[in-house]
Amino acid sequence: MSNSQLQFELHQFIDRVKDTEVLNAIHTLLKSQIDIIAHSADGKGLTKYDVDKMLQDSEEDISAGRLIKHQDLKEEISNWRKK
Repeated sequence: MSNSQLQFELHQFIDRVKDTEVLNAIHTLLKSQIDIIAHSADGKGLTKYDVDKMLQDSEEDISAGRLIKHQDLKEEISNWRKK
């Protein structure tokens, strides 16, 4: 199912729900995905989705061995300062 089809179907479901508690639960779930929960170093607002994606990408980097040792990073930083 495409994203637009899924959104359309969800809208239809929500329009038929009469239970306030269910609507509040859906609202809380969806709001948590779009609210700014953190900021990047450059000040960009990050949603829960953004943070989860960054964590997933980091875990993939670790699994693929795309790492740098702490001592190597310290040496690299000290070289930056010499420039």
